[in-house]
Amino acid sequence: MSQLTNAVSDLRWWILSRRPRSAGKVKAILHATSMTQVLMLAIKSSRTSIHLSVAAWVILFLGSQIGYASLGLCYSVEKTEDRALLIPGNVSIPNLSTIETNKVIKQSNSIRAQQYTANSYGTVSLALNWADPEAMPIPGTLWFADDFSLFCTLNYCSYVFRETNTQTLGDPRAIPVTVTTNRNINATAQCSSYPVIQGGNGTDSSIRVKMDSREVNITIPHQDGPDQTTYMTATNETCGDGCSIISVFEASSTEPWF
Repeated sequence: MSQLTNAVSDLRWWILSRRPRSAGKVKAILHATSMTQVLMLAIKSSRTSIHLSVAAWVILFLGSQIGYASLGLCYSVEKTEDRALLIPGNVSIPNLSTIETNKVIKQSNSIRAQQYTANSYGTVSLALNWADPEAMPIPGTLWFADDFSLFCTLNYCSYVFRETNTQTLGDPRAIPVTVTTNRNINATAQCSSYPVIQGGNGTDSSIRVKMDSREVNITIPHQDGPDQTTYMTATNETCGDGCSIISVFEASSTEPWF
């Protein structure tokens, strides 16, 4: 609207340059800064062309006001700093069919190396910020380094996948624009704990565990002393795709658990 008003203000000089006018008319035209003043000048004039021009200007002014008001009722034109516009296009998706061990263990891709790598990444994930699932962002929400990465309950944790604008990655002057997507994956776990009744201080090669109504001897691969935790994977046991069985021995001089 302000641009339309400025254009009309500049148009006054073009009107004055068309032909000579008296000082009173020049002053009246230059001081016509409102719709009321323009209408008053049109009423005083006897020329039909001026009446038609002012009528067209009034119609244009009212039409633009109505259009602008309608747009304001239907849309909110505001700057946003927490949402991004998602458009169709190609994205790069990592290959999750196996665990790459190159960054943790050099020149080894055995099942034991993959299990050790998975445990290392799992330890790193303990430092990630997490919140309740109700705080999970909607797709298109901008993501920053201090935002939540995991959304957990007592039964599962959910990770929301993110995408980054590749143009911002290649620009050293820009901050990478990363948004959350509508894709997520859940991780669930089931845990059974049993007290250790013999060899639980972490110095013996085997422990005796009370499992319900029976007692079971379990070999410990490393003797690391008390107040240490030993993770053991079972390569000969399976529980389905994307599932692993992990045994944990929590050595203690007072309350050891398996």
